[in-house]
Formats: sequence, structure tokens, C-alpha cells
Amino acid sequence: LSVLRKGDFRYDGTGWEGSRVGHNYGGETIQGVVPFYFKVVAGKGSYHIAEACIYDNMGDTDECREKPINEVKIFHFTVCQKPWYCLISHKENTCLAAQNKWWEFRWDIEKILNIPKTKICSRKFEYTAIDMPWQDHSLFEGVQRGCQTKPKGCVKFK
Repeated sequence: LSVLRKGDFRYDGTGWEGSRVGHNYGGETIQGVVPFYFKVVAGKGSYHIAEACIYDNMGDTDECREKPINEVKIFHFTVCQKPWYCLISHKENTCLAAQNKWWEFRWDIEKILNIPKTKICSRKFEYTAIDMPWQDHSLFEGVQRGCQTKPKGCVKFK
């Protein structure tokens, strides 16, 4: 917590405390602070580098795209687009398998909630979120519907 309380993240390309750790996309988030903590604060011997195609598969290499989905523990929808963006992979590889697996999980939730099964969206901005009675819909305005017509494009959150 001391790293977060200190808050010394530098946007000049040097990342956390000028260490050059976390200087990439998402570096100021958990994606950068955790590597910084283990590489710099805790130091050598405090971490083990996990196989990326199993524990953070982004589909960014041929090896990761060819990894059987049943061997993947965590799939990171970055290079292979997020299923809710409705940009479905058209190649038979781990990207398509991960997107399909995500839809299977969604259908499991719909079954538990006793609501109709949603069809896989196939056109950008066609996604329909599961309507949870307790959620504040205003938090997600512009994430999908209509954001393509806004001058500044889509926003993730308010």
C-alpha cells in the first residue's frame, strides 16, 4: 500500500518512481504497480515469472494464439478484442475460443437469472448488457450505444 499512498507515478516515460517499470499502457493501474512492487520494492527472489500464454494470454503471439483454450488460466482481452465490443475473431484460434468461452459464461449467468439467452453480437455496438435491477445504468452511458457518433468517441466510465 505504501507505493499507492506515495503515488509517485511519472508520465514522462519512467513510470513508478522513475524506475522505468509501468511506463506502458495501463502502467498506472494494477498492470504496472504489481510488477513495480515485485521487481523494485520486494526485489529478486520475491516473484516467479509465469508463462504469459497460460496466465495472461492476450493472443499477441503465434504461440499464444495456438495455445489450447483448456490450458489457458487467464485470458486478457486486448489484442483479441473484448466480446462485448462485438468484434468477433474470424480465425479458428485461441482468440475465437476465448470469446466463445466468455459467451458461455454469460449464458450461464443468464440461466441462473432465468432470463433469455442472448445471441452473440456480430456488429460493433450491437451488444446488450445483462440488465441487473440494482445497477446504475448511467455509469455506463456511452460505452456501447451511440458512442460512435460522439465527437470524442467512446468513453469507458463517467
